[in-house]
Amino acid sequence: MTPIASKRRSVLFCPERTGLPSPTRSRSTAVGAARRASPIMHAVRCATCVPRGTCKLASPKISVYGTPRVFEGNLTTSILNILLRNGFPIATVCGGKAQCGKDLIRIRSGERFFSPRREREARLLERLAAEGEPAGRDIRLACQSYVYGDVEIEVLHMAGRA
Repeated sequence: MTPIASKRRSVLFCPERTGLPSPTRSRSTAVGAARRASPIMHAVRCATCVPRGTCKLASPKISVYGTPRVFEGNLTTSILNILLRNGFPIATVCGGKAQCGKDLIRIRSGERFFSPRREREARLLERLAAEGEPAGRDIRLACQSYVYGDVEIEVLHMAGRA
């Protein structure tokens, strides 16, 4: 089965390994991610799957707390882009570059299925916490969050609300 490869980061995830990332050595591109996601490469890179290459992985489901909406995720697309593509009104100004901090989400369940927090996201979240925004391990930026399992999130800033 295929591993999960992030388009912007060269990190592969395997659900059998409970989300621990293993770095790859090649640069990540959309084509490179597709190549690394092949079943053959997964069998080579994920030695913890027994027998090798038998991971079963479906598209992750993203539930939004307080609404009946459930979105089918993509392993290489951020939560922000998944929500925007499906017409969900999440606030953003910078277009997913971890600059505005308007796309805050709270993880309600499935925290272990989220990509690790990167340095840029951590710095912005610290600054936002100092300005009075919610803080904690369960607060993430939707533009920097990738999921590889079923999760439930709460969108803290909806588009069109003051």
